[in-house]
Amino acid sequence: MLVYKIVKRLENGELVSAFISGEASVKYLPGKYVRAPQWLEKRGYYITAFKQFWHALAYVCFQSDLEIWVAKTPKIIEEKRLPVIFNLEKLSYGQCCRSWLYWPEGTVMCRKIKLLRRIY
Repeated sequence: MLVYKIVKRLENGELVSAFISGEASVKYLPGKYVRAPQWLEKRGYYITAFKQFWHALAYVCFQSDLEIWVAKTPKIIEEKRLPVIFNLEKLSYGQCCRSWLYWPEGTVMCRKIKLLRRIY
């Protein structure tokens, strides 16, 4: 299944999680499957992506260091079945605290994901 993944490009060229850092961050290698950190998977949290390109585009807000990639995943967890969202700042430090925010429209989770090509 194809999905749309937003990633951040660092100055050294590495692709990493766009909106999370620290212990919860994922380093992406185009053409290779990657997974969320194991401590997050144990809590039912996996890599997030978007079902449609336009959902991802609306969320990027034209930030110059963010990219949208077409990615492949064997299966998605639909938006209706996602766990409650955690506070992103606390998550970066390995703390799981509920947030008052909701998942952006079109968000899905993937147990593993492979970046195929950059499209934005």
